[in-house]
Order: sequence, then structure tokens, then C-alpha cells
Amino acid sequence: MRIARTLALAVTVGCLFLPAWAGADVLLGVFANQNGKAFNFASPSDSENNLLAVEKAAGRKLAIDSQYITWDGFSTANPPLQMQWDARNGRTPHLTWKFNMHGGRARCANWKEIVSGGYDAQLRDQAKVLAALNTRVIIRLWPNMDQRLFQCVYDVDPTVDAATGAQHFIQAWQHIVTLVRGIAPRVEWNWSPNLHAFTDNRGNPSTNWKRFYPGDRYVDWVGTQIYNNGYRNMTLEGDPMFRAFYAAASSTGKKIIFSETGAPGPDPQVDAEGHGCTGAHIAASPSPQATWIDSFRTDLPKYKDVKAVVYFSGAAGNVGPERCDNFILRGDGLSAFSRLANDPYFSAH
Repeated sequence: MRIARTLALAVTVGCLFLPAWAGADVLLGVFANQNGKAFNFASPSDSENNLLAVEKAAGRKLAIDSQYITWDGFSTANPPLQMQWDARNGRTPHLTWKFNMHGGRARCANWKEIVSGGYDAQLRDQAKVLAALNTRVIIRLWPNMDQRLFQCVYDVDPTVDAATGAQHFIQAWQHIVTLVRGIAPRVEWNWSPNLHAFTDNRGNPSTNWKRFYPGDRYVDWVGTQIYNNGYRNMTLEGDPMFRAFYAAASSTGKKIIFSETGAPGPDPQVDAEGHGCTGAHIAASPSPQATWIDSFRTDLPKYKDVKAVVYFSGAAGNVGPERCDNFILRGDGLSAFSRLANDPYFSAH
């Protein structure tokens, strides 16, 4: 099967010549935070330069540019310049749209105010911005919605009262999706609970995700965050957490996305310009990062519902140390990512 996917630059079907990537299955992208500044949505040049550095190192333009924004972080008066740049340059923005207001976590959107229409004017304006991009946009709305950090959104702690929290979440999600779709129909919605909504730490199935599922009409993608943070040379298929997640997610009939993934790479993780992480824990080759990324290339063709992978390449800065080790601009991790990026199976656009 792998031979068939890498045979030629073109195949002939009757008189129609198709490029090799015409049968590509998976969108590949990154959250590129090589200099620790890419979370700053107000300075898109940092994020753009970070992404271009990854693409140059990998040898290919990627399909997805992942980015983050607060609930009130963009508008027609304050347009999302990075997303506009993506649209002009043929990439799909993958927007993690967070619940908190610009200025900090303490202020957040409340489900009751959303459902009652209190944010409708803001949402209509933001939907016009999204529509004007004139391209597909994947929005990961309120990821990890089953976790304690959403207490200010739901008026309850969803880890204590999941039934009430889930009910409030679903009402808010459906309201947002319905309103935005009416203005920006090219937006695709990525519903991405915490991994432990699908499985425990041993890979045993959990059904907590079903409480928070908004319904087939309101979801385009099912995702989660799967990291190999154990400093082990684990493969994707060898991870029981992935297998449990895939079984649950594929049961929805929706496209599956790795909203975030990563693994620790070689030590030290610093590029030629000094960006990255010092003091990483891995000296062996192959690193867990290389093994993890290579297994996406060898294993994912067996899991046909997975249609997108977003790698979280975090450098030193305003991301935690558990993300710092996922930096991919050096060593065998970069070689593995380059192999993944240039495999035709991962060349969808």
C-alpha cells in the first residue's frame, strides 16, 4: 500500500493526469511557536515567521496554520491578520477560539448570556470577518470543555457536575454554530474534548464525551490532544490512549483531527538562532519525538477516519515546560517531521 502511495508524480486515468497527492488523505499543520511569541495574536509577523521557518526546514508548505484567540479577540475593527495571511497564501487557519476575554482568564463568556443573545452582535461581526476570508476555516471552539477551567462559563464545575455543565455547554455551542454558519458557511467546527473524556490513563474506554457532544448537525470534526510526554519511544498504534480515542471518535462518523500532538525531542532543542529549549531530557537517538512522528506516517493510513494532524511545536517562552520539549527544528525530530510532511498521504489541502 505504501508503494502505491509513493509511486509517481502523476498517474493517468483515461486522458486525465492526476498529481500524486490527488489521493492524499490527511491535512498536516503545526502550531509554530519557535521563538515563544506565537501566542501573541496582535503581532502576527512572529507567528508567520515561525511557520515559515518550520516549512523551510520541512521542505514543504503546510496545509494548516494553527493559532489561538480569545473570545473577543477579533472583529471587523480588529481583523485577524494572521488568518488573513493564511487565506492569501493558501493555508487553512485552525483557530482555537477560547472562552476567556482579552486581558485574562478571570473574565470569560457565560453560557447563559450567549444563549440569551447577549453576544449576538459580536458573533455576527466576527462571522462577517470569517466569511470575508473566503476560505475554509477550522475552529476548535472551547477545547477541553469537560475540564474545571470552564467553571466560569457554565456556573458549575463540569468535573463535579458534568450533567449540568454539559447541558450549558451544548446550548452555548449550538447557539454559536447556528449563528456563525448562517453568515460564514465555510467554517468547520472542531469539537475537541480532553483526552480523558474518551479514556482513562490505561486506555480503558470512557463515555464522558457523550455528555458533551453537541449533536451531528453541529460538529464537523472530532478532535483531542494526544501527547507522548513520557520520554518513551512509543508509537501511535502502540498507545492504548489513541486506540480508545479513535474507537470513540470514529463512532460519530465525523472526520478526526489531532488538534494538538507532540513528543520530546533531542537535547538540546535549540535552532541556529538560539530559539528553542535548553535542558531537555533526551540524548538518545532515535528520540521519542522521531519515533512518535514516524509512527504517524506508518500507522495512520490504517486509521482512515483521521483526516488532519496538527503538531504543537513549542519553544521556550510563554508555554509550559511540558510543551517546550515538542520543538521540532533540529535533530532527528525534524528529519521525521520532514518525512511526514513529504509523504503524499499527508499532502491534502
